[in-house]
Amino acid sequence: MGSHVRRWLGQPGLIPLIHGLQAQPCLIFSITPLNAKLRQVGVVPLSTSAKVLPPVVVGVPSVGPNSVALCHQVRTIDKLRIGKYLGEISATDMTAIEGAVRQVYGL
Repeated sequence: MGSHVRRWLGQPGLIPLIHGLQAQPCLIFSITPLNAKLRQVGVVPLSTSAKVLPPVVVGVPSVGPNSVALCHQVRTIDKLRIGKYLGEISATDMTAIEGAVRQVYGL
């Protein structure tokens, strides 16, 4: 993991590229204190091919006009899979995603 990744890794709301079978942008969703101590982070995958379907799939206009968060696919990944920094979402979009995850998982 490069030093450029360590600088922003712990902050929820940031969007890195996640490496796996195919690279996919994801939103870091877990909280900063946990991210600083653990080898893993919680992420919500982002997509431009899915359609908005509240509360499961939420539009994320601050990322792009066709961008959505797949709130039913929250996952934990190892920090080693995190690639380059792509950007961050607005506070309004983060609030919408938080609400959707709560609803999807009954929290």
